[in-house]
Amino acid sequence: MPPDQVCCGAPSLHLGDTAAVRTLAQQNLTSFSREDPDVIITVCPTGYSLLKNHYSLIDSKAASFAVRVHDFSAFLASQRGLPPATAAAKAKVYYHYPCHYLNELRPGDAPPLLLRSLGFDLTEQKEPPTCCGFCGVFSARNPEISAHLWNKKKEDILKSGASLVATDCPGCLFQLRSGLKAEAGHIRAFHTAEIFSGLLEETSPSEKAKSRLSRDCQGKDLDKNQ
Repeated sequence: MPPDQVCCGAPSLHLGDTAAVRTLAQQNLTSFSREDPDVIITVCPTGYSLLKNHYSLIDSKAASFAVRVHDFSAFLASQRGLPPATAAAKAKVYYHYPCHYLNELRPGDAPPLLLRSLGFDLTEQKEPPTCCGFCGVFSARNPEISAHLWNKKKEDILKSGASLVATDCPGCLFQLRSGLKAEAGHIRAFHTAEIFSGLLEETSPSEKAKSRLSRDCQGKDLDKNQ
């Protein structure tokens, strides 16, 4: 995580500030050139979209980096040597698909496959998956529509009976956590990377890490990350 790395520019793009997007893109591309990474991992579908598809429209040299950009969950799902499924990971998990996943990133079933391979009992919204209502500045500009979308998503989560909600978008995670805390505090929401991190600690020899994921699944530990 190079210290000169900056925002991908998505908020500026959505607000129509193309000059700011260009400035941020140039700084990130300069960092990429200096670091020359084999793989560029993102934990945000919106950021993935900009790095993968939009930066090359700003600067032609971005094309050489676009092929190296990978989504966190999709990348891990393609790798071998994942932590083995553990008894601690038997919690029922509701997976929420971010809109950028469905409409642009299109990772297929990679995130659910990753979670299932780690031993979770996974459930998803029946087709078609719906938006959580956050949508960046959309939720601030259209609060009534945002609230309507969230209520539909919340009802589906509650009907699932899941104790955990997983997603791969920080924006969606903000919406899920704030909404569930206010109305269904017994359900916890996490980024897939956080759940994966808990499993890495679970399978390490550290006594301190032992059984941490079991507590997380009961909503007793990962709250500090919120």
